[in-house]
Amino acid sequence: MHKAIRLIRPGLVLFCLAFFALTSIPRLTAEDKIVIGLSQATMNHPWRVAMVDGNKKYAAEHYPDVDLIVTDGQNSATKQVSDVESLMTRGIKVLVISPLQAQALTPIVKQVIDAKIPVVTLDREVNTNVTCRIGAENKPIGENAGKLIVEKLSGKGNIVEIQGMWIST
Repeated sequence: MHKAIRLIRPGLVLFCLAFFALTSIPRLTAEDKIVIGLSQATMNHPWRVAMVDGNKKYAAEHYPDVDLIVTDGQNSATKQVSDVESLMTRGIKVLVISPLQAQALTPIVKQVIDAKIPVVTLDREVNTNVTCRIGAENKPIGENAGKLIVEKLSGKGNIVEIQGMWIST
């Protein structure tokens, strides 16, 4: 099951992007490339690298008319804002963004939306409506995990929470 999800997700992301680009840009000619910007919060984690690599590979294999431009925010909201501004000047038709921090990235995402460019948030959200969101419902996942732990411990034992790279929104 997990392998299927890993294989489907890049295809789903790029299918959504191509759909938004094709339906929102009526005057493309055969020689035009659809420029999609993928703004990654950071590339310092294997999961994020795999996400980018999977989407690059899928785009190359299935969408020859897509030019996928990937940026690395290097774990800096300021850098990621600058990356998105640069992507806009490069003429992106769709923005995919995995925002480092919701509050810091919301204004630039609003600018992209105001420019009539579809926005897809990937994994994380911003504090404004976007065209599409692809990600997990973390709150119910956490609640269910907590209920399972309580059930398994039967009122005995200790719980330690270990957090990885957590960015407050």
